Amino acid sequence: MSFRALALTLPALALLAGCAASEEPVMAQPAPAPAVVAPPPAPPTSFDGRYMGRAALARGAAATCRPRAMPAQATIQAGQVSLTLGRTAPLAGVLDAQGNASLAGATLKASPASLTGETARGECRYTLVLHKRR
Repeated sequence: MSFRALALTLPALALLAGCAASEEPVMAQPAPAPAVVAPPPAPPTSFDGRYMGRAALARGAAATCRPRAMPAQATIQAGQVSLTLGRTAPLAGVLDAQGNASLAGATLKASPASLTGETARGECRYTLVLHKRR
């Protein structure tokens, strides 16, 4: 083979070798599916209803605490609690699946038939006992 033929053949072979050695195209990996977030648990409905009762001064409270007792009522609807003591504005909170609720200044425990707990007005503590009205 002549030098000229070799000079023309070598670049062609190099091109063919380059094509053969080229890497296959990289396939893009699909993005991972977003994590499935479980919805929050449904609020308890077994406690839904209206509760009526009273708040009585707790044992050991100061003799200066007034009133000694006051009417109390609560409404529970789909896990939302509203508690009214005497003539005050209602306290609001959320009931968990076990029937516990913390409101501003009050803690409650619900059962299907009653609502019990404690509340404070200043230094005076009251015990709450309410019964479900059908």
